[in-house]
Amino acid sequence: MCRPERLANSKVFQPKADSPKYSPEELKEMSEDLFWSAALSIIASYAQMFQCLRELDRQFDFGLNLPATIATFRAGCILQGYLLSPMTKAFEKDPNLPSLMNAFEKELGENFGRFKRCMANVLSKTNTAVPVMAASMNYILTMHSENVPSAQCVALQRDVFGRHGFKRLDKEGAFNAQWKELQ
Repeated sequence: MCRPERLANSKVFQPKADSPKYSPEELKEMSEDLFWSAALSIIASYAQMFQCLRELDRQFDFGLNLPATIATFRAGCILQGYLLSPMTKAFEKDPNLPSLMNAFEKELGENFGRFKRCMANVLSKTNTAVPVMAASMNYILTMHSENVPSAQCVALQRDVFGRHGFKRLDKEGAFNAQWKELQ
């Protein structure tokens, strides 16, 4: 971001953060939450990358072999990591796996609550922007939802801004709401 603009803005509005004191047990729990937030963010990032590679392969037919692609990461690429082996096994077991995240169902199921709690704590207690982790959490939520509430939020914003209308999930038709003026 533009530093001069950021500094000027900070003189106008600066969100207040909590200054809580934590017990050693709370710090240990928060550390575990942070670990799983980072781990699930990494899994979501890999899943997005592999979906992009699959789409490129669909369009350009370059013969994508995901286990072989992952093997190249082990050969000196910056993307080396402990997750490469389970990723390789997942795609060897099911080359048509809908999403790499599904291979980590246990980890997601047991730790997604930790991810949400970590994000809530970071935002409410520190006012720290964590855009990549937030994007990863939103990707996991979106890709495991039958309906996409974020799309409905966009429709809401459009209706508040310009009375563009919205559709509802529970009724047929197009709707507009009566919103108060913003200014």
